[in-house]
Amino acid sequence: MKRWKKILLGVLVLIVGLFGAGAYFWSNRELPPISIAEPGVGGRRVMLGDVPANYYPAVGNGPHPAILLLGGSEGSLREARNVYARALAAEGYAVLYPGYYM
Repeated sequence: MKRWKKILLGVLVLIVGLFGAGAYFWSNRELPPISIAEPGVGGRRVMLGDVPANYYPAVGNGPHPAILLLGGSEGSLREARNVYARALAAEGYAVLYPGYYM
């Protein structure tokens, strides 16, 4: 019975060691550079404190509903989401797309 306990303890130590090494390397990895896509036609760049954002005003007259378009946690302004924002603005929504980073 003692032999099995030693084997299980060894396996547990190995698993904890591998998990710890993986967590260390993951937390110390180099993050990719943040890309900031230009707002393009119909939009403009605004700053929310130190966070860049693209703003797309709604097309047409009248009060318009607003949408806060959030991407992932990559912290950048991607052209693919700018396309969504321009499409929503063409449908009558005012869209703000901030490039936040968490």
